[in-house]
Amino acid sequence: MPRVLEVTAKVGIRLRAEPIAQLYDQGLVHHVGTHVQLEDQMVTWAVGMDSPDRMDAALRGLTELADPDQLSASPDTSTTTASADADNPPETAP
Repeated sequence: MPRVLEVTAKVGIRLRAEPIAQLYDQGLVHHVGTHVQLEDQMVTWAVGMDSPDRMDAALRGLTELADPDQLSASPDTSTTTASADADNPPETAP
């Protein structure tokens, strides 16, 4: 039977996502297969919107699977996007 972890968010998704966004930026997270609805949520979510279900679940799962040393050793936790291309430059904290 799969392991089920019940969790309650104590901080907003933006703060929870910063360390995971760094793992994406470093090329340490890879998706296998097609995840259209998840990818849509990841590229359309903006600060102030409700936390999307699939993106939030992926974030929680990746946080659980990630090496704690990688999460705490992020060189710049101000980056909040996983993509740094011309159309979607990284957001930085003020």
